[in-house]
Amino acid sequence: MSVCTICGHRPHTCIEGAERWLPVVGFEGRYEVSDYGRVRSLLGRGRIMTQWRDAKRGGRFKVSLMLTDTSSRSLWVHRLVALAFLGPPAPDQEVAHWNGVATDNRLENLRWATRLENAADSKRLGTYSGQRSSNAKLTDDEALEVWRLCHTMSDGRIGRMLGVSMGAVRAIREGRGFVHLNLGPVVRPKLVSRHQPPLPPQAPIRDRLRDRDA
Repeated sequence: MSVCTICGHRPHTCIEGAERWLPVVGFEGRYEVSDYGRVRSLLGRGRIMTQWRDAKRGGRFKVSLMLTDTSSRSLWVHRLVALAFLGPPAPDQEVAHWNGVATDNRLENLRWATRLENAADSKRLGTYSGQRSSNAKLTDDEALEVWRLCHTMSDGRIGRMLGVSMGAVRAIREGRGFVHLNLGPVVRPKLVSRHQPPLPPQAPIRDRLRDRDA
């Protein structure tokens, strides 16, 4: 069955008369967002704004809104919906999708949740990517090692030294990876210049951890 090109859900879901519209927070009088995840402009003739998917973030939808006549800002659509209809979140909350479909930005599918609650959803839906997943490339001990190094070293340097992708290092540093360990994001001082001396040869991370525990 095909899906709706507006909300990413089943066909014919987005009926114009059934949608509720509220001002986009921070863009009142210029843009509105609907409970089906659509965004429209109130400027000029008005139009439904084009959205696009960010492949680096699970295909989540973004939309570009004008700040001035010459500058714009790209924003996550799911946050626009949540802020308009659910109000501001607590400091430790982020948007969660009930059904695990990151492109389904209907209001009924969104809620504010902590990162741990989001991880619990992933386990419930079978999309969890921690140590117990067959797709996990690092164990919990290895992720903890990366997290410790993040306090004093750059992501690229850690990746080159331990043979880990920079994306995996960044996810652990930002608290997005291995959330069940409750490590939290790393706040580190300004790192030294990128022009650093060559790295000495290092054994793979699994060998180093095995030698440490021996």
